[in-house]
Amino acid sequence: KQWYQRRVRGVLSLAMKIVLALVLLVAGVCWAAPLEGTCTVGDHTYRAGDTFKLACDSMCECEGPDQYSCTPMCAPSPPPKACLSTFITVEDPTNACCSIKQCPIDLMI
Repeated sequence: KQWYQRRVRGVLSLAMKIVLALVLLVAGVCWAAPLEGTCTVGDHTYRAGDTFKLACDSMCECEGPDQYSCTPMCAPSPPPKACLSTFITVEDPTNACCSIKQCPIDLMI
């Protein structure tokens, strides 16, 4: 009887290890594989997948070994139609990195 109980415990212990290994394997497969490489921009090094600001008006993402892509943070700002032919460029109140065009008060139609 004791031999049987030890054998059952051993089999259960092995079964638990196998189940745990399968859970870890499945979890590993479900995780997205990390991107490899780094980007060095100026004096900063970023890992693949990291995002960073390049200058004030661009958001960039490191894509891999010394490759990155950037998108502008500021939308184009056409002059308002109420202006005659003259407008001024001022800081965007919603984003200090961007600028907008406005009519000077004395030149509005």
